Amino acid sequence: MSSTLITNARLVNEGRTFEGDLRIENDRIAQIGKGLTPRDGEQVVDAAGRWLLPGMIDDQVHFREPGLTHKGDIASESAAAVAGGLTSFMDMPNTNPPTLDSTILEAKYELARGRAWANYGFYHGASNDNLDAIRALDPKKAPGVKVFMGASTGNMLVDNPETLDAIFRECPTPIITHCEDTPMIDANLKAFQEKYGDALTPEMHPDIRSRDACIKSTRLAMSLARKHGTRLHVLHISTADELALFEKGPLIRADGSRKQITAETCVHFLHFARPDYATKGNLIKCNPAIKDVADREAITAALADDVLDVLATDHAPHTWEEKQKPYAQAPSGLPLVQYALVAALERVHEGKLTREQVVQKFAHAPAQLFDVEERGFLREGYFADLVMVEDVPFTVKREDVLSKCGWSPFEGTTFRSRVASTWVNGQRVWDGTHDLRPLMRSALVFGALLLAAPLFPAPAAKAQDGIGDLIDSRVVFPASASQGALVIGKVPAGSSVRYAGRELRVSGYGSVVFGIGRDEKGPLLVQIRRPDGGSETAAISVTPRDWPTERVNGVPPKTVNPPPAIAERIKREQAQVTAARVRDDNRTDFTQTFIWPVQGRISGRFGNARVYNGQPGAGHSGMDIAVPTGTPVKAPAAGVVTFAGPDLYLTGGTLLLDHGFGVSSNFLHLSRIDVKVGDRVEQGQVIAAVGATGRATGPHLHWGMNWFDTRIDPLLVLERK
Repeated sequence: MSSTLITNARLVNEGRTFEGDLRIENDRIAQIGKGLTPRDGEQVVDAAGRWLLPGMIDDQVHFREPGLTHKGDIASESAAAVAGGLTSFMDMPNTNPPTLDSTILEAKYELARGRAWANYGFYHGASNDNLDAIRALDPKKAPGVKVFMGASTGNMLVDNPETLDAIFRECPTPIITHCEDTPMIDANLKAFQEKYGDALTPEMHPDIRSRDACIKSTRLAMSLARKHGTRLHVLHISTADELALFEKGPLIRADGSRKQITAETCVHFLHFARPDYATKGNLIKCNPAIKDVADREAITAALADDVLDVLATDHAPHTWEEKQKPYAQAPSGLPLVQYALVAALERVHEGKLTREQVVQKFAHAPAQLFDVEERGFLREGYFADLVMVEDVPFTVKREDVLSKCGWSPFEGTTFRSRVASTWVNGQRVWDGTHDLRPLMRSALVFGALLLAAPLFPAPAAKAQDGIGDLIDSRVVFPASASQGALVIGKVPAGSSVRYAGRELRVSGYGSVVFGIGRDEKGPLLVQIRRPDGGSETAAISVTPRDWPTERVNGVPPKTVNPPPAIAERIKREQAQVTAARVRDDNRTDFTQTFIWPVQGRISGRFGNARVYNGQPGAGHSGMDIAVPTGTPVKAPAAGVVTFAGPDLYLTGGTLLLDHGFGVSSNFLHLSRIDVKVGDRVEQGQVIAAVGATGRATGPHLHWGMNWFDTRIDPLLVLERK
């Protein structure tokens, strides 16, 4: 187990700043307190005089992959992000091809696996003709559906009124909007061209992409959201005029309800204003446009007053050469992730915002808004995504820019704070130098409560020892579940939970998990004791399944009726595998949407009664997928390798992958194993190759899953939403 103790830090979290220590164990925050004692072999980081914040969550980036990678890609831009203290990002769908269906969405997740330096999520896009794809979207797979109500980079404008209405009516996730009225912008552009011809300049940009265009489109989006009860998040507010449209107050109201309509602004709207076009020109050309000084000051105040809910970057790199073109041909967008946090902290040094407000808008609020599981806060049990900031001035230089485009609109700017260190999933990836360490990250889990709770759930605030804590008081379990199912429930954080005589681990978010055996009858009783001392019992009925008989002939007789020496070997090997399943690690990799480890025909199903060479055996412990020898096996979800044996008598090449909280996958009959015990692997990573070793009649992958010693059906896990 890796362990790091950060001492003497000024922790900024949930509206408070306090001096204390924070301990990281593996990928989690294990302990927050004062005077924590270092352990033997523990790395100690003295943070005296520095600020320790939760890692920023950027809800709007354009990392340009696929299709536009000459400008930037997931690897280069996420490297810049962690150097700037941004530990999670949500990438926009206007790539090439645009992200308009689940196949392209999954392909983007594949691109990020093993290459992203930060945790990642990807929006699904909307168009005039992909309503069916939007209806079918898994709410845990994407933070939302992006609707371009105004034309911008990439041609994804949704301008059909009937389609817009249907999207707002039927979208299963929050809707995220770019609000500018394209007909109004087109009319403005035509008027400027008639007056100035080809002599258009960047100074005209805020008048062409005018404030009226923003206001009109924002009003339309809000009216549709109110009509259909849709969760709406309006991006990059750029005008003072729009502020009056939004509700003033915290994202989570005092009565525990949540805002239906929320608004985001971006760092460049806090930093730049119309006079900067004279020196920056096309370098600060973006959509919507940077506008007047009065807008900048009003937007800053609106963040402080809780009119605006989220701060982001809208990071959108273009090459230097592209930005040097004449105004009309120069693309819109700025590279911002590397210096966004320190730019926001300049407003703190000016007395216009507090550090606590920056953390609320740039870390807490995105986590709350999108129900990002176990990130965005300094809380015990949460992922250790952290950024350490020190008040040491520095000047931005081009040679220090990490984005692939190679330039920054902040060049020559002296900031009064700098990012000293960044941790992602408990590992330090940035320490103030370019010594970035290539470590794989995790896909974000979104909308954890959306399918099991009312549309606008909201926890209530509670303070404890200088650390705010949002406690959701609901208990959520399914009313029924099938034999062989994996059940994920939700209880108030800090509760104790018992099921089947076992004390269940409860995550910092309040998640619990258990498996239902093949022959379980039900009802299942889950006993919950809340932090306030109250208790209740959740009852879950069990849906029975039919278990057909499968006959397997042609296996070696010694594997069906082994002689004593072989039987002893089998017993010894099975004990080793069983021991590897008893781990109860505090990791929630099991909450990911699982993927198929290989694609092929199901040749054997979980639970079916097996008859080997005419002799009855136990129910099949997993799922067999018929594919050729040598086919790469991918991790269906992230996890840690707990067993790797190349030649077990019955199961041949055998690999166990622990997903946390007692949930594990096993892969049998392998011809090759590519990982070793203790390795951390990410979803989609190749871990082995299919074979026909052990008791097998032909090449196939046996994929089994367990909750401790309870066998569960991988097919049900794949189908779980």
